[in-house]
Amino acid sequence: MAAEVLRDLPNLEMGISVGIAGGLPSSTREIRLGNVVVAIPEGDCLGVVGYDLGKANEDDTFELKHWQNATHPPLLSVIKLICTQNDSRFLRHLQVQDELPDFRRPGSPGDQLTLHYGTIFSGNSAIKSEKRRGGMQEKYGASRRKWKRRGC
Repeated sequence: MAAEVLRDLPNLEMGISVGIAGGLPSSTREIRLGNVVVAIPEGDCLGVVGYDLGKANEDDTFELKHWQNATHPPLLSVIKLICTQNDSRFLRHLQVQDELPDFRRPGSPGDQLTLHYGTIFSGNSAIKSEKRRGGMQEKYGASRRKWKRRGC
């Protein structure tokens, strides 16, 4: 989809991929539906692991054949700036927007917006095997999220 957008809009410099995802729980992060997850590079990973671009082996392991493109450098600079500043400033900004009638979320009044940063698994199908998910989390870093559907 992104390749078609770039072909049709040659002056477009960057895009943001947005999707609905299922959380991959870990001992350090509890991710819930509605949380915001931002892909940032960690270790050898560029921030997004495309599990559709790999091979699932018979022993339920996963072998990545191709990496997704890295986060666009200007966008990564903004993300790093938000990360290094106190997250509460950014959250307060989002909460103020939530009070505006045109930007109000339909969630319950007690919902708390939570931001997570790290590696994201991206693909067009669910990873149903718990063993494969765990192995991928271990191999490609403390992955935070897997995409079920995505778009630009």
